[in-house]
Amino acid sequence: MPSDATRPHPLSPEQYYASRPPVFVGAGAVLLNDSGDILLVKPTYEPRWVIPGGAMEPEETPRQTARREIREELALDRDLGTLLCVDFVLATAKRPKPGVMYLFDGGLLSTADEAAIRLPADELTDYCFVQPTDLPDYIGGRLLRRVQTALAARQTGIPVDLEDGHRPGERDVEA
Repeated sequence: MPSDATRPHPLSPEQYYASRPPVFVGAGAVLLNDSGDILLVKPTYEPRWVIPGGAMEPEETPRQTARREIREELALDRDLGTLLCVDFVLATAKRPKPGVMYLFDGGLLSTADEAAIRLPADELTDYCFVQPTDLPDYIGGRLLRRVQTALAARQTGIPVDLEDGHRPGERDVEA
């Protein structure tokens, strides 16, 4: 017969949460022009192009993070559309924390929006619009898979769950 008596958890709440792995959370947005080209930005601190977005602050939700990053990186204040995909990224030697990356639909940028873009010189050196078929010339790996999946989800309206840029079970997680 089961006992109704409860025992305290062996760890205090502080000890328990301190024992859990920290997780990096990032969020960005897929922004398109009228031709269907996707906006990419060039950071000062790395050689590759990326989508607008960045790291979540403790007091933010992923959607708030993406909106703040678009405001900081592009000087555009935009409401975001639906969640397109969530990508869980395992920790590696180069990235010692696991991560959860969110991509939202940033919508279509008008000609006026494009003209209003202002980059922070200390963070970004350039931006460009790239046809989806040309994305592999600018980005690669899990980011490429994530963006391609987000573009497809934008068409279906159904958010997609990813693991290291792959649909679960699609292949083994890469390092």
